[in-house]
Amino acid sequence: LVSIICPLYNTPLPYLRDMINSVLAQTYTTWELVMVNASPDNEGMQEALATYADPRIKTIDFPENLGIAGNTNIGIRAATGDYVAFADHDDTLSPYVLERYMAFAAQHPDADLFYCDEDNFENDDDAGYAPRFKPDFNRDLYSYNYVVHMLMVSRYVLDRVKLSGDEMSGAQDYDLSLKAAEHARRVCHIPEVLYHWRVHAGSTNGGVMESKPYAIAAGERALNAHFHCRGIAATAHATDIPCVYR
Repeated sequence: LVSIICPLYNTPLPYLRDMINSVLAQTYTTWELVMVNASPDNEGMQEALATYADPRIKTIDFPENLGIAGNTNIGIRAATGDYVAFADHDDTLSPYVLERYMAFAAQHPDADLFYCDEDNFENDDDAGYAPRFKPDFNRDLYSYNYVVHMLMVSRYVLDRVKLSGDEMSGAQDYDLSLKAAEHARRVCHIPEVLYHWRVHAGSTNGGVMESKPYAIAAGERALNAHFHCRGIAATAHATDIPCVYR
């Protein structure tokens, strides 16, 4: 079973439907979608979510917005999967991403950290563009979080790491990737574009990263916490390039 964690907060309804439908379209069908709705008073979202009757879809209404790290943690604690993956509420998945991940897991039961390539899109009928062809796992992760989206980790790893605190909000995925790398017995990079990152005005991918200095600072904290935990005599510093570290 794969649990897909997706925090929601005042998600535009077309984006919400696109994300859910991309999960429903998965060719690998043994999954649960755990959505943490931190905007339960949004009636439009409630009505949209109520239209999905698939028992694999679980929505947790939480009355308080705990930030992206806190909301994600609620989903992790509710997840029952052997593997836990993470998706953003305004993005979409390739129909084959879970199939590709689990085919590798079937061949390599010791695989604990998974990621894939991704691209950008703006509208549903647009072809993807600006693909990110990621490297196989290497320690350049210390300078830039190339894992980014569609991170999936095994229960083996989750049981061995401390979940990210609020100070990691904005870089909670980076923090988890670094922690998972400390314990992962095997890392799997699927070199296919299997995740689609939406470009829009409210997105980090829409050029607003410079207005989110907290995310850059959180990435720096995640790296330094990792170095401290590993006993590595190094200190990370942010650079002039957003989310790239020295």
